[in-house]
Amino acid sequence: MQALMLAAGMGKRLGKYTQGNTKCMLKIQGKTLIERAIEACLDAGIKKFILVIGYKGDNLKKYLLEECTNPKIKKMKLEFIDNDVYDKTNNIFSLYLGKDKLMEDDTILLESDLIYDYDLIKRLVKNKEPNLVSVAKYEQWMDGTVIKIGTNNTVSEFIEKKNFDFNELDKYYKTVNVYKLSKDFSKKEFIPFLDAYIKAYGENEYYELVLKIIAHLSRSRLKALDVSDITFCLISFFVPPFNFFSPPFILLVFESRISDALFFVEFLCLLLIEFLLSMTVILEISFSIFFNVDSF
Repeated sequence: MQALMLAAGMGKRLGKYTQGNTKCMLKIQGKTLIERAIEACLDAGIKKFILVIGYKGDNLKKYLLEECTNPKIKKMKLEFIDNDVYDKTNNIFSLYLGKDKLMEDDTILLESDLIYDYDLIKRLVKNKEPNLVSVAKYEQWMDGTVIKIGTNNTVSEFIEKKNFDFNELDKYYKTVNVYKLSKDFSKKEFIPFLDAYIKAYGENEYYELVLKIIAHLSRSRLKALDVSDITFCLISFFVPPFNFFSPPFILLVFESRISDALFFVEFLCLLLIEFLLSMTVILEISFSIFFNVDSF
C-alpha cells in the first residue's frame, strides 16, 4: 500500500495564506498539513508517499527533504512527480501524471488541503473492500461533491453542485476526498477512463468527473466507507457576498464536527461579523438606489 497526494495547485482561494507556499504547507497548531498526512499514513502502515507537485513545489520538496525537523517524516519514503503546467491544468492532469504509480500498487489517494483524525487512513487500509470512497452524511453547510449510496454500499452516483436536488439531501453523502484504489481497478478501469476523459475534454478538469462516469456503470466496484463519526476538515475559502471590504476577512472554513469549543465560538463570531458586514453593504446599496443618493 502507498499514498499519493495531489499538491500541485496554487490554492488561490486561500489568498495570502498560499502566496508563498502550496496548500499542504499551511500550519494548523504548529504542524503542516503535509506532516499530518504523512504521520497518518505511517500510523496506518504505509511506507511510501508520492507527491505530485507544481506551484511552489521546490519549497515543499526542500522542506520535507532538508528543513523539516519532525523525526517521523524521515521514516517515510518520499517520491515526487512534477506538474510543470500546474497553472494551466486541474487535478485530473496531476493525477494522470501519477498513473504509472497507481498501477504499481494499491493506493490511498489524498487531496492536499485536508486535516483529519489519523484513524481515517487506518480504516481505509484495514477495510477488506479494495476500492473505497470515504464519505460523511451530508449536512447543509458542507460544500463540494456528494454521492448517493446504493445496495451493498456501492457508490451509485456522484453529484456535482449544479445538480443538487434539495429534496433529496437526506440521501446525500459528502466525499471526504480520501480514496482507496486497488492497482487492478486503476489499471483496468480508472486509468483508461481518465485517459479517455482527458482526450475528450482536456486537462483542466476534475478527476471526480471520471469517478462519476465509473459509478454509473452496472459493474462499478466503487464502495462507500461512512466515516461520519471521524473528525475531518476540508480547508476552504469563505467568499463574502460582496468583495468591498478593506482588508477582506479571510476565513478558513473547516468542514467537520468541530470538537474544540473555543475555536467553534471564534468561528461563529467570524461568520457573524462577515454576515453583518455583508448586510451593511446590502443596505447601503439598497438605500442609495431607493433614494437615488450617493452611498453613505
